[in-house]
Amino acid sequence: MEFTRSNLYAPLAGIAQGGLTWGMRTRIASWGLLTLFLCAGILSWAGPPKIKFIENKCQWAESIHFAAKIPGGSMQVKRGGFAYTFIDQDRLTELHERGSHEF
Repeated sequence: MEFTRSNLYAPLAGIAQGGLTWGMRTRIASWGLLTLFLCAGILSWAGPPKIKFIENKCQWAESIHFAAKIPGGSMQVKRGGFAYTFIDQDRLTELHERGSHEF
């Protein structure tokens, strides 16, 4: 097939004249479904979120409503905001290995 100006822009002319052809619609739908399934596959491969919030049932200060362990520390949800507490993991490991009670 030889590409000329008239047949190169023929699909665009169909759109400009008022609609998509059946073939164009099926191609767009196919690409959309493929994209949807790829995104769903990637998200399912990543797995569920690893952060689990625990409701405060008098095990923490009254101002904390929920808390969760996060990499490197914890997160607390309070009225009107949230707070992070970070732990120096290297220092904690060092103290643990020495058997020290020094904080």
